[in-house]
Amino acid sequence: MNRIYLALLVGTFISTGCNHNTYKKSCCPNNGVYGTAPLPQGAYPYNPGNGNIPRTNIPSESSNYGSTAKPEMIYPESSQKNSYGGAQFYKPEIDNSSDPLTNNPSPSSKQSNPPSKKAKPPAPPIALYGNSSNNNSNNGLPVGIADFAKVMNGVTCGLKPDLSGLEWLKSQGYITVIQLRKNSDDDADRTVIEKQGFRYESITITPETLNSKVVTQFNQLIKNSSNRPIFVYDADGAITGAMFYLYFRLVEMYNNDEAILRANRLGLKQDDTEEHRALMLAVQNFVAKSKN
Repeated sequence: MNRIYLALLVGTFISTGCNHNTYKKSCCPNNGVYGTAPLPQGAYPYNPGNGNIPRTNIPSESSNYGSTAKPEMIYPESSQKNSYGGAQFYKPEIDNSSDPLTNNPSPSSKQSNPPSKKAKPPAPPIALYGNSSNNNSNNGLPVGIADFAKVMNGVTCGLKPDLSGLEWLKSQGYITVIQLRKNSDDDADRTVIEKQGFRYESITITPETLNSKVVTQFNQLIKNSSNRPIFVYDADGAITGAMFYLYFRLVEMYNNDEAILRANRLGLKQDDTEEHRALMLAVQNFVAKSKN
């Protein structure tokens, strides 16, 4: 009798499983045989003694909690659509036209080369003054004037011009020709130059005659814009260089070194001959008196 009762008890235990609700180390494994889903990670079992959440709120296998199904990912609509594992998403369209690492840029991103500019033809030689259409030289430089040099805008100098040099000055629109000389005889030059239509001026300058009157006369002729273009000449450039040295010191207010440098280009001679040394000494004495 006892054996029959024990057999029934064991059969009932096997058919229903362990009903311990402590979920501690139990007498039988918690493998869900009795119809209750295993607890998800982090969930706590129902225990009325410690105020845990009732067992009925623990999600079961039929709920969405812990579902392995991948949610549907929705991107902005596009013509490029792919499907992976039941979930659908849309591949974003990427513009690689501005990406410097892209080897094959889209046709729309290619920049067309700007139209090539035609090279401008070289400018014709610029005449020093006046109209260059009647220029007698091929390169815009004077013909028949030795040691020709530009002093400033509208003023040039050189040695005595010959007839071709006077014709060139005329073609360039020169108005005034100034001769600086050591003697008072200028009839021959005056006749030739005035015959060409120039305004002719001559100034006699020596170490003995260098004074305020002749220096002022020269400076006024150079400064007067109505006389320009002006061409100044002498026999060897020494007097021209000396007079422009005075102009640079007294009118342009250059220092001695700068005035010497500029006047040397125009023919200034300081130590070549006794005559040149005497003229330069007279010039320097005049400057010293003018500064006092």
